[in-house]
Amino acid sequence: MGDLNVGDVVYDEDGEPANIIFATDIMYNHTCYDVIFSDGSNIIADAEHLWFTHTHSSRKAQTRAENPRILAGIRTTEDIKNSLYCDDRLSLNHSIECTQPIKFPRRKLAVNPYTLGAWLGDGSSAGAEITSIDEEILNWIQADGYLVKEYHTSIDKAPRFGIGGLTSGLRKLGVIKNKHIPLDYITSSTEQRLALLQGLMDTDGHITPSGHCEYCSVNKILADGVLLLCRTLGLKPVSSTGRASINGRDCGEKYRVTFTPYISVFRLQRKLDRVKHKGNQGERQNRRYIVDVKPVESYAVRCIQVDSPSHLYLAGDALIPTHNTRALTELVRQWAQAGHGPIALIGQTKGDVRDTLVEIGDSSILKISPPWFMPEYEPSKRRLTWPNGVQAIIYSGDEPDQLRGPQHAKVAVDELAKFQYPQATWDNMMMGLRIGDNPQVVVATTPRPLKILKDIVRDPRAVITRGHTTDNADNLAPEYLDYIMAKYEGTRLGRQELAGELLESSQGLVYDAFDSETAVVPRLAIPPDWPRYFGQDFGRTNTAAVWYAQEPSTGFLYLYRTYLRKASVVEHVKNFQELSQGETFRRKNGGNHQEQEIRDGYTLAGWTLSEPTLSNNVRERINRVNSLHAQNKIHIFNDMHEYIDEKTSMAYEVDKDEQMTEKIHNEPSFHLMFAESYILSEFQPVNTLKTGKEPNEIPWSGPKR
Repeated sequence: MGDLNVGDVVYDEDGEPANIIFATDIMYNHTCYDVIFSDGSNIIADAEHLWFTHTHSSRKAQTRAENPRILAGIRTTEDIKNSLYCDDRLSLNHSIECTQPIKFPRRKLAVNPYTLGAWLGDGSSAGAEITSIDEEILNWIQADGYLVKEYHTSIDKAPRFGIGGLTSGLRKLGVIKNKHIPLDYITSSTEQRLALLQGLMDTDGHITPSGHCEYCSVNKILADGVLLLCRTLGLKPVSSTGRASINGRDCGEKYRVTFTPYISVFRLQRKLDRVKHKGNQGERQNRRYIVDVKPVESYAVRCIQVDSPSHLYLAGDALIPTHNTRALTELVRQWAQAGHGPIALIGQTKGDVRDTLVEIGDSSILKISPPWFMPEYEPSKRRLTWPNGVQAIIYSGDEPDQLRGPQHAKVAVDELAKFQYPQATWDNMMMGLRIGDNPQVVVATTPRPLKILKDIVRDPRAVITRGHTTDNADNLAPEYLDYIMAKYEGTRLGRQELAGELLESSQGLVYDAFDSETAVVPRLAIPPDWPRYFGQDFGRTNTAAVWYAQEPSTGFLYLYRTYLRKASVVEHVKNFQELSQGETFRRKNGGNHQEQEIRDGYTLAGWTLSEPTLSNNVRERINRVNSLHAQNKIHIFNDMHEYIDEKTSMAYEVDKDEQMTEKIHNEPSFHLMFAESYILSEFQPVNTLKTGKEPNEIPWSGPKR
């Protein structure tokens, strides 16, 4: 484990390759246990290591119901130790499924695998010949493309056969007078490994009438190779030793590998006929039972995270599936233990941080921390303090100004895409990320097509990993998963919310003509003589406003100020007047036709608003603004983060057949977009085809100024 690095490949319980996407530093002084399995294998793990185990109850439920209510689950080593037995008779409680055959790629091999297996079993160590009385074995060797020729032997001895074309291959493999299974064969494809095992078992293997198999050899290296070969094929072999004897004469130690297969590990028909089909009891052969968890001296340990769907990876020589780490909170704990502080914990709200990262969730910091390194949590101070003095402070992405000033060594950000002010939060956080030799921020979020996320993804210093909702299937209600996948899988919304895709395409966006590459520009000073316009949306929760200035020589409209707050009408008016001091407006629009009383309230408070011409025609207002985007007439200063977030995430809903609907997803939340449409829909987009040139000013189609 100590040699593994991010980017290395391990394998999951389905035999599929899995990339290591995160690894902790080596950790010391942890409570450790020796976890011993029913096949004699063992793994040393710390008390907090995660395992995916069946219990007696879940195994029983699995055999009795098509959709069992009691399922396998994730447990720590400490949990397993404390529930090792399920009754007073000391019946074993926990079991772990064997791996599926590991899916190594097909290799070009120097000797065909069946023939190599047969030679390793009954061949002469000195060269390309084999002793056999089974014509079937010789026929399979010939089917591999080799020439088989019988040597003259005496009547009282088994016949010997030369194998033409084999010698050069054996020399390349280095197996002459050195019988062993080369690594290339252990890591070859499933079909190639099975053929190798069939050659070994046809020659040196045995199967009882009940279907129990044994491979026996006086060559320990070869027997160990067969043990590993069986494990890579998803079998559960057990090794043992004994004394070999012939006619009562002791011939030294022998090495046995025993297992019960439900795959064809033979080609010889008389042996193959004894292989059984798997019944309910056969499932026992697909499980390793945990027989003991013994305390041992502390070992150096590490946690890794892999990108397999189940988060499981194979560990130890026995290839036992074990579980992924809880990346974000485990990482915070690792930072604290290493003395990296202060740490910032940032979520959409302080409550979200508390519930998800700190105290309530199953993977929260307080749930995963061992007793000897449990932080003190002070809710009133939004602070965690570990025994070594490292502190973590809770912040909200909806209150970015809190991050002005504080400095941090490490930052954990949860659901950045949900923040009300993601760019401002990010900018303030980054300005303070300057303590220590290796300042670092880790973000876990559902992606939305926001500029901040696109910028992070494009940053060559960023390491990006993705996951799917189905990766968490074991922790979700089956009814919920079935419904959500049936309704949204494959849709634009589903690709974003379920599959974790950061969608670059503008398909489905309300303002699909908006191009941030050309529309977003650096801030410039607005000359005082430029005409100015104001749009306002009263909103259900937040009042939003936009300020535009028009460049007379080009007609370009520049967004230079936005406003999004909760307050009373009087407070809003006071804020508008302070922000707009010295500015003269050609028009101030706000609200729809039904909101005249609200407009009157603003007028009485000192801020006169007019009803937009298209106050009740949402679609036409959107079309006019989109047309202005298409003509590149609207320019946005690059510090207008909330506006850009709304513009690039306002999208039409799609049905389960991927057909676009006319309904805007979460329409009431796009306050700035509605404020903009109330004022910019008064500008009539220009048809330049008639004149062949652009006008100096976009025609005003609203009331005469």
